[in-house]
Amino acid sequence: MYKIALTILVAAGILFGVFLWMQRPSPARIQQEYAALEAAMKAEFSDGQRNEGKSADPREGWKKKWQQFAEKYPDSEQAEKAHFWILSLMRSMQDAQGVADYLRMAARLPNSPTVPAIVEASVPIYLQLYGVESTTEQLKKIADTSKVRENQAAAAVTLAYLEPDNSKRIKALERFLESYGSTKPANEARRALEEIKLIGIGAPAPAFEFTDLEGKKIALSDLRGKWVLLDFWATWCGPCAVEIPQMKLINTQFKDHPKFAMLGISLDHDKNELLARVKRERMTWPQYFDGKGWENSISRLYRVTSIPDTVLIDPEGKIQYKETPGAELKKILAEKLR
Repeated sequence: MYKIALTILVAAGILFGVFLWMQRPSPARIQQEYAALEAAMKAEFSDGQRNEGKSADPREGWKKKWQQFAEKYPDSEQAEKAHFWILSLMRSMQDAQGVADYLRMAARLPNSPTVPAIVEASVPIYLQLYGVESTTEQLKKIADTSKVRENQAAAAVTLAYLEPDNSKRIKALERFLESYGSTKPANEARRALEEIKLIGIGAPAPAFEFTDLEGKKIALSDLRGKWVLLDFWATWCGPCAVEIPQMKLINTQFKDHPKFAMLGISLDHDKNELLARVKRERMTWPQYFDGKGWENSISRLYRVTSIPDTVLIDPEGKIQYKETPGAELKKILAEKLR
């Protein structure tokens, strides 16, 4: 009797397991559900654009729907796409706190396939809000507890980027490549390593020469012995416009100093717009222009990927400061040019 009862219980357990397995949605069904949600969201946003101001903002509602989808299918390929939409919606709503706090979620779910995308999107904002120590703590949680190699790599390479100086960053990236050379972040790590060695702090500034808007020939080599400020900007760049007053103050304060030179590197396409802006703003320092926008030859030489951007080169021709705001540069130069 005991054996019969045990057999019945085992059989029932197996049948129940099979039933649960059959209830699991197939990858095709998850994909269909994802596609339907995405299509509905895009349709609602399209209607909202046509009826601007007449309907409520749908973004918060869609953020919740994508959160529900991601929680429902946490290990699916589509969950990663859902988290992408959540992050995109939060960024469009300027919800910096929400984007930053996503990193904590990644640390709590270190094996989720969404971790690499979350790390990439959240770390820059988390770093601004909570600082290096807390950011490092969250990334180490992922690197140490995740069983997914790509997730470990995403955290490990970001930790390498956070090293405080180039020598430590180079060593960290080299260690990363030894351990994770076959992962997705490895190619970017190799590029970053090459870039640091070529144009990192302390590296010799790549040489260039050009003829400025007024026909004057400029060569970086001729400026050796001076602090040389390169200002990468464009007339179409809103944040650049905010920095122009600071650049003008720097030029006004130091233009007559024998050990200072300032060069503008324009990423414009339209020369007439550039000339008009330079004249209107009274930007009297030399300007480089080749009309190629992001393909601007000096910008590519210095690996510029966002503007406004600055590079400060010391009298020995080495890069000493990068991506430093104008107000901070003014203090640095005041110290260097006393």
